[in-house]
Parts: sequence; C-alpha cells; structure tokens
Amino acid sequence: MFGFAILNNDYQNAEWGYIDYKELKDLNINGFEVERDINWEPKKAGLVEKIVKSGGI
Repeated sequence: MFGFAILNNDYQNAEWGYIDYKELKDLNINGFEVERDINWEPKKAGLVEKIVKSGGI
C-alpha cells in the first residue's frame, strides 16, 4: 500500500511511503489495532486538510 503518514501529530516529518498490508493488519500495540474503512472513498491529496497542512503536496 502507498500512503501518507503523520506520526504523533509531527507534521514537519510527515511523509509519503509504502507499507505492507499484512504488516499493518497484524499491528497491535497495547490493544490498538488498525481497522480498514470499507466506506472510504479515494480523493486527491490536495483535498485532504492534514496532508496540505504538512506540506505533503
């Protein structure tokens, strides 16, 4: 998968990158698990406020 990551609200070091879906799916830290949003609709990065805020476009 390819996407944009903002870790710990650190917009300055946010970046585009790849992650293996199985690795993301198997992630479990202190009970926190990643869920897939089946109703998500793709949109251009320039329309995502957090990506724009971080300068990712």
